[in-house]
Amino acid sequence: MKKISIATRQNRVWLQDDEIFVSYQYNKAFVEDCRMIPGRKWHNQSKLNSFPESSVSLIKDLAERWTIPVDAKVLALTDTDPHSATLAEYGVTGHGDDIWIRFSYNPERTMRLRQGVPGPKWNSKNKVWTTNSSNVSEAVAFAKREGLPIDPFLEEGARGIMKAAEEMREASKALDADIEIEGIAMELMPYQKAGVMYLKKARRAILGDQPGLGKTAQALATVASEQRFPAVVVCPNTLKLNWEREVNKFFPGLTVQILSGTKSSTIPKCDVIIINYDILHARLDDIIAHGFDSLIADESHAIKNGERFFVCPVCDKKVRSNAKNCPNCSSKISPVERWTVKRAGAIMALAKRVPQDGFVLLLTGTPITNRPSELMTQLEAIDRLHNFGGRWRFKNRYAPKKNVATNTKELNDKLRSFCFVRRLKMDVYGELPPLRNAVQLLSPDPAAMGWYAQIEQDVVEYLAQRARALAEEEGSDGTAAYWEKRMMAEAAEHLVRITVLRDAVSKIKYDSIVAWLDNFIESGDGEKVIVFAEHVSFVEQIAERYGNKAVKIRGGVSVKDRQAAVDRFQTDPTCQIFVGNMAAASEGLTLTAASDVVFCELAWTPAMHEQCASRAWGRINDMHGCTAWYLLAPHTIDIDMYDLLETKKKIVDAVTDGTDPGVDNQGSILGNLLIQLARRGKINEQ
Repeated sequence: MKKISIATRQNRVWLQDDEIFVSYQYNKAFVEDCRMIPGRKWHNQSKLNSFPESSVSLIKDLAERWTIPVDAKVLALTDTDPHSATLAEYGVTGHGDDIWIRFSYNPERTMRLRQGVPGPKWNSKNKVWTTNSSNVSEAVAFAKREGLPIDPFLEEGARGIMKAAEEMREASKALDADIEIEGIAMELMPYQKAGVMYLKKARRAILGDQPGLGKTAQALATVASEQRFPAVVVCPNTLKLNWEREVNKFFPGLTVQILSGTKSSTIPKCDVIIINYDILHARLDDIIAHGFDSLIADESHAIKNGERFFVCPVCDKKVRSNAKNCPNCSSKISPVERWTVKRAGAIMALAKRVPQDGFVLLLTGTPITNRPSELMTQLEAIDRLHNFGGRWRFKNRYAPKKNVATNTKELNDKLRSFCFVRRLKMDVYGELPPLRNAVQLLSPDPAAMGWYAQIEQDVVEYLAQRARALAEEEGSDGTAAYWEKRMMAEAAEHLVRITVLRDAVSKIKYDSIVAWLDNFIESGDGEKVIVFAEHVSFVEQIAERYGNKAVKIRGGVSVKDRQAAVDRFQTDPTCQIFVGNMAAASEGLTLTAASDVVFCELAWTPAMHEQCASRAWGRINDMHGCTAWYLLAPHTIDIDMYDLLETKKKIVDAVTDGTDPGVDNQGSILGNLLIQLARRGKINEQ
């Protein structure tokens, strides 16, 4: 064909030499649409797509979708359906953003469709099943299994998509890459370079490397590799100074502004704005006025619980997302988006303003703490939830119930195909010194154990009575499945009783824990130890007990005092004990002066324990093994909770690491704990 001059290469569709040519500025989604049209050719010299006249109907649809002017000669071509000859009445074909799957009514086949293809939806107008084009590989595989005709062009496109997806999956696990970052002051590790390469390809992604593998450096290097500054860094308040240090360490030439307080003020021009989640909503307008090209959200699981809703801009009452008139004040409206969690809404507002060639990077070593549904808000923030069929389809396929995870291997594969990179310490370091879990059963005072046993018996009897009452709602022979489901649903109502039990366990363990720590310190020949508890009062007791030998971090400690405590623990040989409550000290601290981590109390999620243990284990700047000591009181809910946490960890790992859980899906740890105690009470009644 003739070379098209730059002057004539504008957005348009025209007919030339019996081919239809389409000119349009580069857009990834547009390219994907073109690839779905039969007979597409790419002319590298002129950077144009061309198609046969037989595809004119699809070209017209494409032009309408992307608002591209169409020449009269193309409009005059006869509309024909290029799929009709291939697919006849039944088969699989592509239509815009959807794949159409048509077959005669068959309940068994419909069930297999629902099981094999993510989020199929019935289109009653066209009498076809539809699924998002991102599910092309599953749709083609279903058609092959069922012996349905497949549009050859769709199949060819599927092979290309599957190949690209496989390449991204491999890249998400890569441990080396050939890339140079201009201006970086410290060389990245090989696996960190691979992480940067993946993030550059994905543009909007979740960096989910295990804690301690240097996600901060990878995110900064990704943005710096293309100079997509200014960049906004959103993180917990306790990590703001750490981010400033990391910027200065890796890119000392960049200017940084740390924001504090909710009062609006002009932000001086800078390369990196650092702000904490708690004040982000209040300073949103200031950040937007400053301008930015990239967004980094650290510890992004902080937005996991956000859900979108819409309000009337006039009366501020909730309305449907597509409402034209407010049912409350009768005003004509365009609904305004809001979020149940302000920090999530603020992140969404910033993410939408990142230019197409900028980056939106979410950093978290624990993308989910309990269930796959926690990923949905994070996927929305990086504009990737549509790749999973939207919120409803995601929940239906991967989290059909509150505490249930399904199709975890498929979910992990799709995450890695689009937007998720994760490497484990054992992958990165090879012969990584181990993280060893060691359960230590304490010997509390018998009188204290008797006191606890009475408290537990009261709780057990109450829960058994509640289980019996719930079972009777179903009839005299009420099933266990019924009352267990009901008790799981009302778990929050019983939390206060479990809290009483946990407080009692902490009290009876204190003397035994102090004796264990005394012995550890005396026999440790100067070894340091990190001690975690959940209750602030427990932290205060331990810190007071060891005086000048200890430093502490709990809620309410300033960022400056936090860093001073860390520095002393890391450098002062007379400081042997670091004491922290898990909520305040599980993130952003480097405590590699110790290789022993002690849990005096248990958290509600296994992710919290991993975060805490990672303060000492497998850090880039000081790699050594670690022993996580769990100090448990026998014959108490300590044992029940520890076993449930181990089971929950297998479920979480199945999603984040793509492993086989090896166990049935579990509900919440609180719910399962209630059921176990209720069963114990029912057995005692017999």
